Amino acid sequence: TKRNLIGNMKAFGKYIAIERNTANQKMAGGTLELSSKESSDISIQSGKVLSCGAGPAEYINEGDVVYYNKAREVSFKNEESETVTMISLDSIVAISKP
Repeated sequence: TKRNLIGNMKAFGKYIAIERNTANQKMAGGTLELSSKESSDISIQSGKVLSCGAGPAEYINEGDVVYYNKAREVSFKNEESETVTMISLDSIVAISKP
């Protein structure tokens, strides 16, 4: 199993910790393959939920895939220098349940 990227931290309040999807973006008709430049121009990004604060936990569970407004994300490095991304509940546009 994959190690928890956020270690002993937990998302707080209206925030959600996600592992940002770096693979090709999947669209309804198939997969959209983009260069790094093209990918950085898309405003909707997806990520797997690692942890939820109290507010989002009513709607979102760990392991769900969320699609969110990339302009509103905040990323930082954990103790092992791996990138963790935080988003707020109001930046989510869609949820995919496993």
